[in-house]
Amino acid sequence: MADFSSLSLSPIPLPSNAYVPTLYEGAPAAPPGTPLAALVAVGEGGKVAQAKADSGDSTYVMGLATSIGVPGRQVRTKYAGPLTLTTAEWDLITGEAGGLENGAPYYLSEATSGKLTKTLPGSGFAAPVGTAASTITMMINIGFPSVIIP
Repeated sequence: MADFSSLSLSPIPLPSNAYVPTLYEGAPAAPPGTPLAALVAVGEGGKVAQAKADSGDSTYVMGLATSIGVPGRQVRTKYAGPLTLTTAEWDLITGEAGGLENGAPYYLSEATSGKLTKTLPGSGFAAPVGTAASTITMMINIGFPSVIIP
């Protein structure tokens, strides 16, 4: 009989600032950089969907997708530290051109699910997500959302 005692069957460990939740089956696909929120309020514990700063239920950002999220499947997610994507990937998430603006803070969008903005919302919730360290790298530093009273 063969000796397999020296083989390691454990999965490749994730960095301490990453996790792999399941993207909610009813959610659209989530490209890299998409801010994701837990679906606790709708009884879907352990699942995430695109976050949006328009209600308490979808404002708590759990992290940013680091891979393409397919509904019903796991999506690699990072909740702290640097996240480097291409300028095209950041453009899709911010709605701007040329990637991130170096040094700019980014917030969860209140207008569109799964998007980030440099503009602090005028109402709803202010949910800080991170700061651009370059045009392609964001330092993720998710803050607790606050209610904005116009």
